[in-house]
Amino acid sequence: MSVFETMEIEEEVEDVLTFAEGHRIYFDTTAFMSDGFRVFLNRYEYWLAENGVCLYTIQSVVNQLEYFSKSENHDTAQKAHSVLELVHELTEKNLLKIKMQSNTSCAPKQNLLLLALHKRRKRSIAIVTCNTKLANDILLQNQLKSCKGNYIYCFDISNGGILYNYDNKADHNLIISDIMEILAS
Repeated sequence: MSVFETMEIEEEVEDVLTFAEGHRIYFDTTAFMSDGFRVFLNRYEYWLAENGVCLYTIQSVVNQLEYFSKSENHDTAQKAHSVLELVHELTEKNLLKIKMQSNTSCAPKQNLLLLALHKRRKRSIAIVTCNTKLANDILLQNQLKSCKGNYIYCFDISNGGILYNYDNKADHNLIISDIMEILAS
């Protein structure tokens, strides 16, 4: 690894840590199951631990991972089982907190949307998901005047472990502007 690559990674880590200090970052099932999650951890686990930064998820995400670990599809079951082991390991290291939610009968993506709406009143939060529809639903809440509170960030995680802000994605911005035009008419 060259000096420039090391400097780029250190700057990227610093950006993530600075963001994480002021925001709670929640991961959903799709983010955990993505190839990029392990890469993300390999890149940031040391710095998260050194700086006392914790990641978050909700119980219904863990329940969904447990369900997937019993899938008839061997690859899905094996990956979910591996992710569950990693989730428990991160929880033991105090790098991940599993938050309980009041409505466990809802799907994890509905619970994350409800959590985002509720928690944004007290603090800034971010949701990491590979589900574009969920990201669009969450980011739409930032556009509604009736939803008060802090801005909700939404990130996609690449196979390379990089978090990309959905707000910067052209297709998302087109969808939001289309919805806003429909609401305005």
